[in-house]
Amino acid sequence: MIQFASVFSDYAVLQRRMPIPVWGTAEPRTLVEVRFRGECRRVLSTPDGRFLVRFSPGEAGGPFVLEAELPDRGERCSLREIMVGEVWLASGQSNMEMALGSVSEAAAEEAEKAENVRMLNVPHCARTGGRTEFRARWMRPERGNSRVFSAAAFYFAREVAQATGVTVGIVHSSWGGTDAMAWCSREALVQNPDFRDFVLELEAEMFQPERWSGNCDRDVSSPQYDGLEEIIRATGCPENDGVGRGWAEPGFDDSGWKLMTLPGRWNQAGENYNGVLWFRREVEIPAEWAGRPLTLAIGAVDKHDITYFNGVQVGATGSGVDTNVWCELREYRVAPELVREGRAVIAVRAYSFLFDGGMIGPADAMRLYPEGAAPETGIELSGPWRYATEFNMGLITLPPAISPVPGTEVLYGSCNMPYVLYDNMIAPLVPYAIRGVIWYQGEHNTLRRNREYGGLMKSLIEDWRRAWGQGDFPFYQVQLPGFHAEAAYEEASTWAPLRLGQQFAAETTGNDFAVTLDLGDVENIHPKRKREVGERLARLALRREYGKNLVENGPMPLAAVFEGDAVRLRFRRCAEGLRFDPGPTLFAIAGADGEFQPVEPEISGEEVRLPYAGQGRPRRLRYAWADNPQGALLRNADGLPAPTFELEIL
Repeated sequence: MIQFASVFSDYAVLQRRMPIPVWGTAEPRTLVEVRFRGECRRVLSTPDGRFLVRFSPGEAGGPFVLEAELPDRGERCSLREIMVGEVWLASGQSNMEMALGSVSEAAAEEAEKAENVRMLNVPHCARTGGRTEFRARWMRPERGNSRVFSAAAFYFAREVAQATGVTVGIVHSSWGGTDAMAWCSREALVQNPDFRDFVLELEAEMFQPERWSGNCDRDVSSPQYDGLEEIIRATGCPENDGVGRGWAEPGFDDSGWKLMTLPGRWNQAGENYNGVLWFRREVEIPAEWAGRPLTLAIGAVDKHDITYFNGVQVGATGSGVDTNVWCELREYRVAPELVREGRAVIAVRAYSFLFDGGMIGPADAMRLYPEGAAPETGIELSGPWRYATEFNMGLITLPPAISPVPGTEVLYGSCNMPYVLYDNMIAPLVPYAIRGVIWYQGEHNTLRRNREYGGLMKSLIEDWRRAWGQGDFPFYQVQLPGFHAEAAYEEASTWAPLRLGQQFAAETTGNDFAVTLDLGDVENIHPKRKREVGERLARLALRREYGKNLVENGPMPLAAVFEGDAVRLRFRRCAEGLRFDPGPTLFAIAGADGEFQPVEPEISGEEVRLPYAGQGRPRRLRYAWADNPQGALLRNADGLPAPTFELEIL
């Protein structure tokens, strides 16, 4: 059997003007032929059944077909609607993961109008030892798919697509609440003096048998938790009562059941509990399908499912307390003897024992079609389904996590273990050709070792560039917005030093960052102004990568010089002058005693003058030094804000 790697699917976007790597699996030591856009490549698969070829660089265009064949065996597979355009990897934690559907339904509906944006969501996984494959597919923002698009990444892609006139694909691989260490490879971490000892000490502990007692038979993507099985057992483990009540049978009368539009989560549809829900959908089988095997694709089910066609079980995914399958796409084979012309009923028993539950799609992964045919030729299964509750467990809350690493907040077997997300969510993407990376992460690192973040991110950026082997591709970070109570100056701020780390990583690797100080939320670490975030990231790319004539960022300080009785501060990226509306001062100067005192600025053109009346010569200058800098922000004529910064005064 021959198949492409999971990062390739229908609707994929391949990078223009670069060699295009394409890989997959086949029978070991077998001749493989791959064809794309008029080119043919041949290679012998490896002893473990892997193959990789590279196609010549080309201009944007499409749609194309990507085909692979074993010519000596007559086996083949093909992918349709492939576009060549611009590809960006979007990664980080929850503010990159935040979907358009979480911003607002209006945002998700508006996104469906975007014709030149596609996205691939990499499923969560934190397996010790990593993985090489995952189950996912590229999506267009249509028929509800946009609800699961990363909001920041979508708005970035839409801006780039509109400005360049080509299709933009986003490979989205992020996970909320994660540490940058988890996204960095082991090789990079042990070469960083700030993290080497931590990693080695952790590894000396983590493989001890007592750390994994009782957990060895689990394969979970979320942190593993002691007591989870006991909590579920205490609620009464659900048996499959629905099948005994005839809920899978085509003759069952479900007219009294409620309706729910799928894909969707039942917690957001008024059923705010964990447990088991059954979903039923009638379809009409065409005469020409009768007696043919079908593929029943129901998308992802959060978390486990048992799926029936005309009363016969055709597939099931998940068991025990396995949370790793919550976003795995389900595709089940319907035997030809079950396929008859006319009415048929699909029934899905969905079981979720933690967090949300439901049939979560995406919409274009929910179809019924003849085996071997193109999915879009089949019957769409998104839309209204009838449902009923078999078992209400109530809301399950998280029990304490299993063994923490001594002296740290890291959990054994969690998504915050060093290098675990690199192994599971980045390495499987290499060497997919990309233009660059957009990154929105750092909130988790404000909790500890925030002053080491700059060096960590420098290691991560250099690490990813090494892994891809494409040279120094752009890596644009989102500098953290404001969060927590507003303050003009906050000496003990944990967010300000991390913002400096983001700037350090950008400057030392030849990159840039989008300033979002003004886009935060006092009470919500997940601000919803993702449109502006994406647009500011796009400004960086459009100016630096695509040569567009625009101001890509806010004012950046050049130097602070003490002259007479004042510190003069000059900026770049403010040719039409600086803007600073009346409000609390965000500037502070420290003299020989190291104590920072607020200073009122005087704005003149491209310069800020800061009168100084302290004792001795001023030594250091800070701007916007707080978790959430209060009030007015320094901007350029384009309305883009200056970042948090700290300078030595010359």
